[in-house]
Amino acid sequence: MDDASRRLAQLARILSDARPHGDVSTTDLAEHLHQVQLQRIQGFTAQLDDGDGRSIDAVDAVAMRLVLDEYSRVVAQLRAAARERAATLRSLAAQLRADRRLVEEQLARREKQLASTAPSDQPLASRNPDT
Repeated sequence: MDDASRRLAQLARILSDARPHGDVSTTDLAEHLHQVQLQRIQGFTAQLDDGDGRSIDAVDAVAMRLVLDEYSRVVAQLRAAARERAATLRSLAAQLRADRRLVEEQLARREKQLASTAPSDQPLASRNPDT
């Protein structure tokens, strides 16, 4: 097997390997896919670094295209996750504002109620004109 064939076979192996290396015990499919994509980027990059002084060839071009494709997918997923989190935060902030208004209204109502039922601060003598 010549060098180009060996390197292409290595690229194919990296593409087909969908198992994250290391101790990954996650049940989250998105996290699993993210780990696989990062491993692929590392594998493709390692293939590009393994030039040993040879000139850039078609296999290197394929490896670079694969790196860029995986990188683009990871970035797109991260952007989608960020948009999702931002929407969640906006929703939570709106709920907090509504809850705060409700609490402030209840406090104002309670203070008004307490003020209307509190005994008068006027001295007793001034209440009874006969004294």
